[in-house]
Amino acid sequence: MKQCAVLYIDPRKQPSGHHVVLKRIGFVVQVTSTWPDDDSLLAADVVVVRVHLARAPMVAARLRARAGFGRRLLIALVPSTVSRTERRAAIVSGFDDVATERSAPRELGIRVLRQLRARVDADCVLPQDGKRSAA
Repeated sequence: MKQCAVLYIDPRKQPSGHHVVLKRIGFVVQVTSTWPDDDSLLAADVVVVRVHLARAPMVAARLRARAGFGRRLLIALVPSTVSRTERRAAIVSGFDDVATERSAPRELGIRVLRQLRARVDADCVLPQDGKRSAA
């Protein structure tokens, strides 16, 4: 099986440090500031998108409509000023989870790991927790 891969889409010239933490956790991470091509999208098990909430429904619908997208994990990274109601609306629009940009980058990694572990059909190897046995 292959190592779990994350496609991190951030349209800004200076992306946040969230993708660095995902790499440190053990994910294979590809960062792009443009709309992903089919190869990049299909190589990813998780897609994290930095998005303004007003565009979230359109972004989720366009990604989920792509051929072969299937049950990939789709996570929105939104500004921290977003209310809980707006976060729920993003999930209803097609995102599996919503994380705030201001949250610690490690929190995004934890959310990704939790979501992947909950999927029985995951076809990639999850990063190790970093826990070592006492022996």
